[in-house]
Amino acid sequence: MSDEAYKVPIDGPDPEDEESGERAEKEKAESDAAESGEQVTDERLEQELGELAQEIDTLREKYLRALADLENYRRRSVREREETGRTAVASLLREVLPVLDNLTRAVAAASETQNHASLLEGVELIRRQFQALLEKRGVAEIEAEGEPFDPLWHEAVGKRATADYAEGTVVEEVEKGYRLGDLILRPSKVIVAVPPAAESSEE
Repeated sequence: MSDEAYKVPIDGPDPEDEESGERAEKEKAESDAAESGEQVTDERLEQELGELAQEIDTLREKYLRALADLENYRRRSVREREETGRTAVASLLREVLPVLDNLTRAVAAASETQNHASLLEGVELIRRQFQALLEKRGVAEIEAEGEPFDPLWHEAVGKRATADYAEGTVVEEVEKGYRLGDLILRPSKVIVAVPPAAESSEE
């Protein structure tokens, strides 16, 4: 009988089984790590999405607040402009009222007196008072008579043949014009000089 027939099996783990177990444990560890990584990634993504949503809500709230502030500012500006306009008009009207009072007194006096010279003097005082008020507000008369005709400041309503004035000169002011600085309130209505021959030939 050979020696191999009498070999007794030795108790202990099979190397192949140990290698298989280690491989299984390694695969399980890798699988657990992958699952853990996926879980961490999902949690981080959810957190970032939550922060982004919160930031969007904050920006939306700021936008709506800014929009409301802008609308309030617009309305306030409109009110202030209207109030400024009313204040300016009221201030002017308060200055005009004394002129109206004097005109009323002049009309009442005219019906009770025969002194026309005194009445004329009173009316002239009122005219000066009103003119002073206009000058205080920056209103000035437009120079016309004797000046060269200027379509920016004058409105020709007629012509007069004359040798006393150069052609195109204003010879008469029919209605006085006024300006506020460079702003024309009303142009002067004037009659302009033309050579006598020119008028005769047109007729």
